[in-house]
Amino acid sequence: MTTPVYMVIACVVAYLVGGIPFGYIIGRVAGGIDIRTHGSGNIGATNVARVMGFRWGVAVLVPDAMKGLLPVLAVSATMSRWVASIEPGSVIIVHLQVLVGLIAIVGHMYPCWLGLRGGKGVATALGVAVILGPWATLVAVGVYLLSLATSRMGSLSSLLASLAFAIVQTVLMVMENHWGERWSLSAFALAVPFLIIYRHRSNIGRIIRGEEMRIGQQDEASQAESDSGSAEQVTGDPGEP
Repeated sequence: MTTPVYMVIACVVAYLVGGIPFGYIIGRVAGGIDIRTHGSGNIGATNVARVMGFRWGVAVLVPDAMKGLLPVLAVSATMSRWVASIEPGSVIIVHLQVLVGLIAIVGHMYPCWLGLRGGKGVATALGVAVILGPWATLVAVGVYLLSLATSRMGSLSSLLASLAFAIVQTVLMVMENHWGERWSLSAFALAVPFLIIYRHRSNIGRIIRGEEMRIGQQDEASQAESDSGSAEQVTGDPGEP
């Protein structure tokens, strides 16, 4: 197999896997509901947990993260075997891992299965980041938990965690002198926070206005739209992954 053929196949598979709407599927199978018409209308784990309970939120969070983790691992495990010109440990493998990871995240955000209306990408980005930047991911998770405990805002916590990942990963790349050779990891450290911030743009506005919903706080507007069966309330979520 040639490198271009492998890359195309890997990217297509990453998008299709990344786009699997586990929140929607679990809502239908376990709850008999369309999760897009309940709570905030988002298919992410937080909204599923709010509507169906904590255990179902975890049941969405884990596979959503695996959608990012597994395609990246698959590239490292198969590329040097299936492409004769690629040696194990080649920097090209790293570049393709980054590309595949980004496409999986975009697949979660814009899944073809649900008319390009997906989640915020935080959980899938977590799965990718665990492989590409484990130490920066550890710091980001710590920032998320600390922010969530103090602010009780999932959106703010996700934004701060993504920024923490970008800063720590960039610093580590400079310290390890990998900035030039593994430039794709540097691009990843900047691209993922940008995507997450972009998907949270409506949340940022509500945070600035002091209107963002906190964990445990009833969102009356969202609940009213949920009761009316509206599926249009996709931007009113508090930062679901």
